[in-house]
Parts: sequence; structure tokens; C-alpha cells
Amino acid sequence: MTKFKLNNKVVFSNKDVPNNLVMTVKRGNYKNAGMEMVTIELPGGLGHAFASELRVATALEVEKGIRE
Repeated sequence: MTKFKLNNKVVFSNKDVPNNLVMTVKRGNYKNAGMEMVTIELPGGLGHAFASELRVATALEVEKGIRE
């Protein structure tokens, strides 16, 4: 599993997830009830996601702002 750090740009790895935005990590990996979580910045505020569902965004994705 990838270890995410503050200000990493990430996207959801699963193409079936409707959120295709490039998001900024606001809190790196941490455990909550035994699950690896990451705090991410969304347009409406902060959100939480499972670390296993995310991947680091490519340079092209960061430039466009959306997942390929």
C-alpha cells in the first residue's frame, strides 16, 4: 500500500468511483479502527478516504485537474 504524505496529489484508483477530481492530501496515512485512512481536500471541505482506494496522480492528471 502507498504511504501518502502531506500535499500529495491523489485520485481514486477505481474508475467506477464518480469522483474524478485530483485531490490534495491534508493528513497522510493514519489508522482508524484498524483501517488505513487519508484525509483529503475536496471542493466542499475535508473528507476521509481509505488509503487502499487512492493512488498518486500523474503529472498529466495534476495539470488537467481530473483523473484520466
